[in-house]
Amino acid sequence: MTDTYYAGVYWPGRSEPLESYARRAENLFQRLASLDPSLASWFEQAASREAALQGRFTPDAEAIRGLLRKSNYQLGGGGDLLCRLEW
Repeated sequence: MTDTYYAGVYWPGRSEPLESYARRAENLFQRLASLDPSLASWFEQAASREAALQGRFTPDAEAIRGLLRKSNYQLGGGGDLLCRLEW
C-alpha cells in the first residue's frame, strides 16, 4: 500500500509581496528535504495520481512564484494565496 500525503499552505489576509512568499516557501522545502530524501520530490495537485505525476517540479523560488501566479492558487479573488502540493 502506498501512502499519499499533501502539504497545504494558506496565507489569507497577508499583504506581503509574492516574492516574499516564494522565498519563504523555498526555504521550507529545502529544510524538509534535509530531513528526509523523500521530501525532496514534489508534484502539483491534480485530479488523479497519474496526472499529478506529470506535474513534478523543483520547489525553488522561481517555480513557486509561477505556481502562485496561477488563478487556481488564489482564494476568493482577493489575492489570498493557497498552495497545495503532493509528495
